[in-house]
Amino acid sequence: MLFVCFLIDNPNRANVRREFLEVHRSYLKSHKDIIYFAGPLENDEQTENVGSLYVVEQPTRAAAGAWLANEPFAKNDLFSTKHIFGWHHLKGDRKLYRRLYLYFQLDGKQSHNKRSRFRDEHVDYLLAHENHLFAAGPLFNDSDKINFEDRIGSLFVVDFSTRVLADHWREQEPYTKNNVYNQTWGYAFNNLWLGAEKSG
Repeated sequence: MLFVCFLIDNPNRANVRREFLEVHRSYLKSHKDIIYFAGPLENDEQTENVGSLYVVEQPTRAAAGAWLANEPFAKNDLFSTKHIFGWHHLKGDRKLYRRLYLYFQLDGKQSHNKRSRFRDEHVDYLLAHENHLFAAGPLFNDSDKINFEDRIGSLFVVDFSTRVLADHWREQEPYTKNNVYNQTWGYAFNNLWLGAEKSG
């Protein structure tokens, strides 16, 4: 299964990115067969890396966590926030035309009914904007529960020329518009690794 590792830097550990950049690149290169896509999160000006996203193929969340624990940035305490969840890539062709923006969103506790109620609108919206989708799909706690009722959030990576346009797209997305999510993070994203198609 694909697992999303969504990671935000500790601003007091910026030196770790500089010191361990080459060994980090070597680690990813040595695991390129499991990397679906990966790269740094950037500030709005796209002048500074402020986090990382790794989407990797692993059998379980524990295995994804073990892989991340050995990644040089993580091993040297670069990240202050770490989220690891299973993910299904349902929409988007992973092609870049303009600029990528990433939205990592977690559901509220009572969101399942809203997910069901607005599912058709959500799917229709994604289909109507498919030319802007690099990758989109639902998050899961782990690989053992991946039915519709097990969905706990969404990862959207979208392709727009500016952050303003990307934010507008997200704000109109039916799950967002109807408060399915109670936590959202948004960043510019620079995809540096692109692997082969995976099983899901």
